[in-house]
Amino acid sequence: MDTNKSIAHYTEQIKTWIDAGHANEAILLNLKKMDLDEAQLIETLVLLKKIRNKKRTQTGSMLVLIGIVILGLGFISCIVLHYLGSDINFSLFGLTGIGAIILIVGLILIFN
Repeated sequence: MDTNKSIAHYTEQIKTWIDAGHANEAILLNLKKMDLDEAQLIETLVLLKKIRNKKRTQTGSMLVLIGIVILGLGFISCIVLHYLGSDINFSLFGLTGIGAIILIVGLILIFN
């Protein structure tokens, strides 16, 4: 029995159900109605988790990148403002704090 081909056949339908906001249990119930056996349902559950984790990882990676850029901008602006003799409080505390928070949220999405 060619289970990979049959699961690949349902992949687009699974993605549309995920985009529509269905839970994993609802998707599995819909697939049971389509006469998939238990082995295929287990493989489908693994596929569901991979698809959902891929979206979280992409979002987390983007947030990490944005956080690093903001941290870099805060660092560079602190150096420039220091040499210009201006106040560095916003650059030092504001940009660094915002960048660190965004970075931590991105890391939580990736590793959780």
